[in-house]
Amino acid sequence: MVLGECAAETRTLDRMRERLAWLPSLRATHVVAVCVVGLLSVAVTVWRTFPFASTAAEYDMELLAYTAQSRSPGSNQSWYAPKPGSSLDDAFGANEPFDVMRNTRNGDGGAAISRLLAMISAWEAARGTKLQDEDLFCVHSLLFKERIPFALMQAFSDAERRRLCSVILERKRSLMWQNDAVSVLFAQPDFGLGNRLRALAALLAHASATGKLLVVLWTKNQHLNASFYDLFAAGHQALVIHDFDPGTYPWCTEDKDPNCVLLDELNFIFAENPDRIHPEKFDWQKEDKRAAKAGKLHFFVKTAYVLRSSHNHAVEELRVDAVGVFLRRLRPNQAVYRLVDAALKALPVPIKNTVGVHVRSLAPEAEFETSRGENMSSAELEALRMNQKALYGERGYEILGSWRSATGPQAFTRHLASLDASVHFFVASDSESAYEALSNAFPNRVHRASGGTTCGRPRDCACVQFAFTDIILLGHTAQLFGSGYSSFSEVAKRRGDIPMQLAGKHF
Repeated sequence: MVLGECAAETRTLDRMRERLAWLPSLRATHVVAVCVVGLLSVAVTVWRTFPFASTAAEYDMELLAYTAQSRSPGSNQSWYAPKPGSSLDDAFGANEPFDVMRNTRNGDGGAAISRLLAMISAWEAARGTKLQDEDLFCVHSLLFKERIPFALMQAFSDAERRRLCSVILERKRSLMWQNDAVSVLFAQPDFGLGNRLRALAALLAHASATGKLLVVLWTKNQHLNASFYDLFAAGHQALVIHDFDPGTYPWCTEDKDPNCVLLDELNFIFAENPDRIHPEKFDWQKEDKRAAKAGKLHFFVKTAYVLRSSHNHAVEELRVDAVGVFLRRLRPNQAVYRLVDAALKALPVPIKNTVGVHVRSLAPEAEFETSRGENMSSAELEALRMNQKALYGERGYEILGSWRSATGPQAFTRHLASLDASVHFFVASDSESAYEALSNAFPNRVHRASGGTTCGRPRDCACVQFAFTDIILLGHTAQLFGSGYSSFSEVAKRRGDIPMQLAGKHF
């Protein structure tokens, strides 16, 4: 059939030469090239048509086996289909070698396998139940085939772990190299809402540009006490691990887990890694090259900042903000949408006809005092101040304080007074006094999402949902006057793709 297709291609070219005699004659190399293309098209057609092996044993006894009834779109495909009543020992053989780890960089593959199997047994004992069939196969696949570190594999819920295995399978089905492990980017955004949103969007953009599979590690802490799904739609495409606490950086070392040898661990939080590369000097393209040379496959990144990626330079040349694009793809859940809808209905003018204002003026210790809903003693405030200095670094804390003093309500009042007297303002702030100052200066022209200052502690779920509402609404205003050195202002501007001027910088 293939030779017949090549002959047919040749006859077609002969007819084309006769009809286009004025063109230079086509060379034999052109015919060969067309035949090669034909052969490749046939090979791809065959590859897309025939199913994989029907059992794990028929797939060369490798640890990760795939099965599918059909490769047609929309078919109900199972990534592992053991025989009825069979166990993994039946499928693989009790003493079958795990060839996938025999030829690895970590030296003795057999010892690594034994260590991981022992870790699985200890985990099963702690769970009180043994993994069965599909769950056990998924765990083995992630550890022995994909080389995911044990702590990360273990942190998934059972449902999310199975989903990860399914997503990896679909990735592999779209590639010619079925046996290659998929590179996974474990992204742990940290600090408050603005920091997490910008960091996560930048990592999503990088993963999209490089083909990495992104897994979100979302931890509730003093900076943000809300889960991922408290903010984002449950049907979101992101794979999520909740409340993962890896411990002291660097936490993934080969003496703890043989798979850690393949993990490139990056931490940009100053308090946890004072020797970090400064986020502004980091470049993903250089890091990818360095990691590949070092034999790394997966990435763990903890950050509160946008990490630059020259992979996206083509997008930047088109003047498209990749971070903004992926911020818009992070879909809010229904609770946040209801808050947005209520705020829009309460406005006397369309949101697009208002000017957005974000006032960020509280010092960190003052904000946390407010978050507790009570006055703190001088000793408590001093302890908190020292904690903030450790978190940001002495110099970083000083810079933050100077910006906060430059972005108080008085700076905005002076600037907004220069605008037309008919302009309405949509205001978001970390301080009730800022709302009062602006409302007094511009009566009946200052609006906000109701409830944002009566929701409870600023870092808890209800208030974080209002904060997300403010970000969305600010992004729909005509232009934004934001606060310098504020990730909240940055995210609102990038998500809405609107012009912005900053207090402390532009006015």
